[in-house]
This record gives sequence, structure tokens and C-alpha cells, in this order.
Amino acid sequence: MDDKYIKDEWFGNHQAKHTDIVEAMEMIEWRHPKSSNYYVLYLRYANYLHISGDVGVATYSAGLNSFKEWADCDFQYFSGKCVSSEYGVQYLEWDRDTIKKDVILKLGKLPRPQGSGL
Repeated sequence: MDDKYIKDEWFGNHQAKHTDIVEAMEMIEWRHPKSSNYYVLYLRYANYLHISGDVGVATYSAGLNSFKEWADCDFQYFSGKCVSSEYGVQYLEWDRDTIKKDVILKLGKLPRPQGSGL
């Protein structure tokens, strides 16, 4: 699949609905009007931006206080402001085997979970 197909077929009919919730908090729901496929929710509170939906989940933090300010920043700056995501901070993937090796290297063994009976 190329970018044009994804843009046209997955998101081509999407519409954005903006809602002010309370002071300094607003959201944009971006979705197909008759489906929840490829639904994306953007929630901004003060200088935090939370994105969730069919594209994944991530939270960003920067001195940006509006959706316009977030939209105007370049991707490198934007990705550097990721504080939490399913891929780790700043999109660095977590690899369980690598983490185990690092812990064993530093501690000499893996810690046992409390109450595990192991």
C-alpha cells in the first residue's frame, strides 16, 4: 500500500469535529461520518497532546497551547516531544529480550516478582 492509497481509501472521507471541553482543554474527533474505522481522537489539555484511536496511542508535551501551534511544528520537533506511546518514549521500540539482557548485565540476574512463588 502506498501513501496515496492510505490517504484516499482510509482517510478520504474523514471529517473533523472540534469541541471545547473546559478552559485549556479541547478535542478533535477525526472520523468517517458513517463508520468508526480509522477513528482518531486528539485531546489537548494545556501543553499536553494525547492522540488515540486506530493509529495507536501517544502523549506529547511541549510549550504549545493550541492545536494550531501543534500543527505548525515540524515532525522532528514533534516526535521529540513524545513522552509516552505504545512504542516507548520518542518512538523507540521496547524489546523485551534486549531489556532482559540489559537487566541481567547490570544486576547479574533478573529480579523475581514479589508473590510469584518463584
